[in-house]
Amino acid sequence: MTARARTKQARAARQMMEMMTVAPIVVAQRVSRAAGTKDSTSTKQREAHRMVSEKVQASGESMMGMAFAAIRIHAAFAGMMMRPWMLSGSRRPGAAALSTFLQSAAADLTSSALAPPLRKAKANARRLAR
Repeated sequence: MTARARTKQARAARQMMEMMTVAPIVVAQRVSRAAGTKDSTSTKQREAHRMVSEKVQASGESMMGMAFAAIRIHAAFAGMMMRPWMLSGSRRPGAAALSTFLQSAAADLTSSALAPPLRKAKANARRLAR
């Protein structure tokens, strides 16, 4: 496995760990605010509306990020597989190269999917902590 593939895997793993730690904090803060009597009903409704709209927006951004990553991966894979026919004397990629490529592609897709919701969750954690 190349250093680049390991870096992509490490980034995806870090994003997953951050999401697993930040999301429960945001949920706890929102539930405690909704259950509390400190805020007015309109404030609670505004927060609930904001929560839903942020989820919809983050899922849309996540899907777009995954779609663009899939296009990049497809183009790279096609180029890797077409290289032997385009360049004389070039060999087909071996099993190790394909394995590394697929691992890197999976990490890239995971990272593209997690980036928008993680960004929203971090922003919410900072906002709700005030």
